[in-house]
Amino acid sequence: MILFTATNLVFGMKIASTATALGSRAQGVRTIAKLQEQLDLAAAANASVLYIVDLDSELLEPATPCALLAHAKQSGARTVAFAGHVRPDLLDAARALGCDTVMTNGAFSARLPELLQSAISA
Repeated sequence: MILFTATNLVFGMKIASTATALGSRAQGVRTIAKLQEQLDLAAAANASVLYIVDLDSELLEPATPCALLAHAKQSGARTVAFAGHVRPDLLDAARALGCDTVMTNGAFSARLPELLQSAISA
């Protein structure tokens, strides 16, 4: 299962369209409750989870992208976080949370098909 948080329309569409092109589906989540709902569905189906978060996302609830990342990580999901190269504070925060893969926006865009394919194959 591929889950993502990205309020930037460009990144959200890239993730969704790349997943579709690879024969899969990516589900957007913006709250801890929705993330937990999807994690529970994956657990019930014994499915692995890849959670992708745009650390620059502006969310409507008090949860920050890092809070969502921490929640996914604690649930056993494989995690990928990305942010602009001008935001080393966000990239460092994701690393401190134990995120599996942390990268800049450009690196994320370049590696997106590879990241999704590895999740689909898992």
